[in-house]
Amino acid sequence: MEVIVENLESLSDWVMLEYRNISGIVGKARLTFTNCLEKGLEGLGKIEAKSVNQLRPAGFIVLDPSAKRELKPEDFEKFRGIIVGGICGDVPPQARTSELITFPAERRNIGSGQFTTDNAVLVAKLISLGTRLSEIGFVDGIEIWLNEIESVRLEFRYPVIDGKPMITPGLKELLMGKERF
Repeated sequence: MEVIVENLESLSDWVMLEYRNISGIVGKARLTFTNCLEKGLEGLGKIEAKSVNQLRPAGFIVLDPSAKRELKPEDFEKFRGIIVGGICGDVPPQARTSELITFPAERRNIGSGQFTTDNAVLVAKLISLGTRLSEIGFVDGIEIWLNEIESVRLEFRYPVIDGKPMITPGLKELLMGKERF
């Protein structure tokens, strides 16, 4: 499965953690970042200054939470990959994917929850490998403890793998102020 990330945010430390994780999930040869004018993504995948709306890549499905049809393993018999919006999410979701990625393309959802970009890619990869969405466990919202008295609640949907929600590697350390890029 190939992945195109339509970058719609500045490359903050949090965004960079997610983009690094996506590169690890699919491999840099299968990853393209579009709408990128900033430096910093070298070595994670291909970089394209134009947006997907200008490029209009064929053979890709846009992951869109507001899409009516669910992503299924069979979709990858016809399509070679997915396009995700590199959009920092809001709670509740603001349905910005359909507003910002506007070129005509097939669209699918991976449920109604708000995912982090890297977890949306992980779920899509599992589906591309034959797993049905209904076979993947999820948890909505997690709490990350920063110390004995402070925590941060992240209101995203997380896939559960081996009994644990999949949290972006390095995110806890970033929230604790121990990691910067």
